[in-house]
Amino acid sequence: MRFVSRAGCLLMGLLRDFTKRLTPSLLNSHGRLPSLMLAATLLAGTAISVHAASVDVGSLTGFTGSPVPAPGASAEDGAAIDQALQAAQAEQRLLAVEAGGSPAAAGQEEILARDHYLDHLVETLTRHKEALARLPEVRRHRDERQSEAAQWRGFASRPPYSLLLVDQLREALESANVEIQTARNRKALIEAESENAEKAYKADDVEVRQSEERIARETSAAERDRQSWLRDLARLKARADAEDVAEAQVAVKTAEAEEALQQAMVALLEKQLAVASSDVRFPQSDLDSILAAIDRETAVLDGRLKTLAAGAGALRREAERADKAVTEAAAAAATGEIAAQNPARLNSLRQEADLRHLQADNRDMAIDLGRRMLELRRWERAGWKYRWLLFNAGDAEKLHSGRLEVDRYMALLDNWSRYAEREIALSNGRAAEFELRQKGRLEPDEAGLMVQFLATERDKTEILRNAQQAADSMRRTLAVWRQELIAGSSRRSFSDRLDLWTTTIRRVGGAFWNFELFSAEDSIDVDGRKVVAARSVTVGKSLGVILLLVVGSLLIGRLLRFVRWLAVGRLGMNAGHTATALRWMHAVLLSMLCVVALEGANIPLTVFAFLGGALAIGVGFGTQILLKNMISGIMLLIERPLRVGDRIEVGAVVGTVSHISIRSSTVRTSDGIEILVPNSTFIENNVTNWTYSSGKVRRSVTVGVDYAIPSARVSEVLLSVAEEHPGVVADPPPRVLLEDFGADAMNYRLQFWIDYADGADGSLIASDLRMAIERAFRDAGIPIPFPQRVVYLKKAEDLSA
Repeated sequence: MRFVSRAGCLLMGLLRDFTKRLTPSLLNSHGRLPSLMLAATLLAGTAISVHAASVDVGSLTGFTGSPVPAPGASAEDGAAIDQALQAAQAEQRLLAVEAGGSPAAAGQEEILARDHYLDHLVETLTRHKEALARLPEVRRHRDERQSEAAQWRGFASRPPYSLLLVDQLREALESANVEIQTARNRKALIEAESENAEKAYKADDVEVRQSEERIARETSAAERDRQSWLRDLARLKARADAEDVAEAQVAVKTAEAEEALQQAMVALLEKQLAVASSDVRFPQSDLDSILAAIDRETAVLDGRLKTLAAGAGALRREAERADKAVTEAAAAAATGEIAAQNPARLNSLRQEADLRHLQADNRDMAIDLGRRMLELRRWERAGWKYRWLLFNAGDAEKLHSGRLEVDRYMALLDNWSRYAEREIALSNGRAAEFELRQKGRLEPDEAGLMVQFLATERDKTEILRNAQQAADSMRRTLAVWRQELIAGSSRRSFSDRLDLWTTTIRRVGGAFWNFELFSAEDSIDVDGRKVVAARSVTVGKSLGVILLLVVGSLLIGRLLRFVRWLAVGRLGMNAGHTATALRWMHAVLLSMLCVVALEGANIPLTVFAFLGGALAIGVGFGTQILLKNMISGIMLLIERPLRVGDRIEVGAVVGTVSHISIRSSTVRTSDGIEILVPNSTFIENNVTNWTYSSGKVRRSVTVGVDYAIPSARVSEVLLSVAEEHPGVVADPPPRVLLEDFGADAMNYRLQFWIDYADGADGSLIASDLRMAIERAFRDAGIPIPFPQRVVYLKKAEDLSA
């Protein structure tokens, strides 16, 4: 486990050194560091700091064990750096001369760690020396650029300025901003590395002190030699980490100077761009020179594409021959003709066939990407023409539409660039696989194939990179155009802006109005022949139909109300018959309105053909009940067993009929609740119509009286109460019936008649009569008995007897 830990420490250190050497080139080329590389660097630094104190090494032959300098103590002392580098190189040469002379107490992994730390120290000192030599030059350029930005007062030439100059300034400004971000990223990365190195140095310092204490405690010479070895190894590692911190300090200062340099460049470019943009021209001569340059590039690309296409057929034929050879070899192996050599030979043939196919695929991909690059050139050519028109026309609407087109093409180029990036990553992965296989033991033929596989993958990567660079170049050009369009929009007057808003609203409204919801086929008559054509159903047509239906429905409603007033109020026609006729007329007029609205909006009725299946299912399941209620409603309106205002009782519903329609009727109860009753209910069930032929209805009230009161007296009081109530009609007269001899009282029923035609309320009249009876019985001294029971109690002895 200790060997694995030490080997892991060494491996992490190597990875960190490799990453540190790779980082500046990555940052300079792309302006950002891949997250995986950053993670590896931080992991390496952490691993070293964790395992520093646990590395055990033997004595170092030829290893001086120089004192450990403080981190960053002489970061900008060139002489000290050069002296330290010469000393480290001398130690390297000494170890190279005395190779194999390490003490027996030192393990192999410990010797590897010593060599690694010394190599790392030499490389770090070399980079430190180079960075220190570069720092004054960067600062000088920064000062010159800052001075130039402060003193610049204008161009040597007079306005107007060419649009191409403005484009160059915009592109340079964008590049400078990218460089600023790159410098900031580099600075942040270096500071993170410096922090890790400083932590590692502190751990190394602790290890050095503990080693000194262990040397003092040891009594044997062998153990003292080993502890001295470990101390010198810890000092070497501390020197390397201290140099990492010192180099990072110089690198941070260099990054800060580069950032300041680019900021000064941005300030200068912004001044120049502001002056150049104030008066710009784009003459025909500039356009012609640009188009001529694009045509030359297009001709070169076209010639290259033709060359690639000419060789594509030959590569495909080679791939087919390779496949045929594999098939023949497999057949020979099946018959046993070349059994001894078949496995290796067959595998080699298959690999060669794969190689030929890969080469042919690469050629096809190169042809496809070449065509796309030609298309990019055509886009660029058309774009420059359109830009020239926009610039010289100054149409606000066209400027806006041109900006939208630029955004669309930029999105397409982004997708293209991402595709190329993914393909490059896959190709690099396959190339790494081939490189790994090359390091193994291969037959001569197989080794040659691996070389060709690797070259083919690298060719593919190069083709994809060229395509990606073309897409990125075009995207930068479009970005400059977009900035020009935005700047042109900002220079417009208020009237131009108002025109643009109006045009935009009109365009958006027109697009929404003409948006096609769906289309339907319809047959039209052309020169006496039936021709099937597709008609578009748009939002505008649909809204027009809805508006026409709403307005038409309102007009039809007003017309029907006028007809009702004329028929019933003027001509004295029956209200029920009139309501029936008006409902049928309303349905017919609405149907005609729908047909007229659809035809007027040029929407064929065939658009509802898709409803045929659903309509058939609905008819099958719902028409039975619907037709039953409709026919019942027609019968009610014709036979008139019910009329509006009739007092009816059907099932649990009791109330007054307020409306009769084709499908259902409305009954209003005494509580003011309106209940919709299907018309078939009135036909299929027993219906009580209290006002069918007459509005007079008999109601009754019951009351119990004591047996001691004479029946004649009770009858006289009840009749007088009924006759005095205004809601009780005189004809037929009320009457009193002795209904039963009850257990507690004699039960009397007062029967009386009311007229619903006069708006009588039966429940209210019955309540009034009961209260009047109570007052009359009290005045006449007639008691209303309550339930009575006689209870006989027997003694216990009587029960036993």
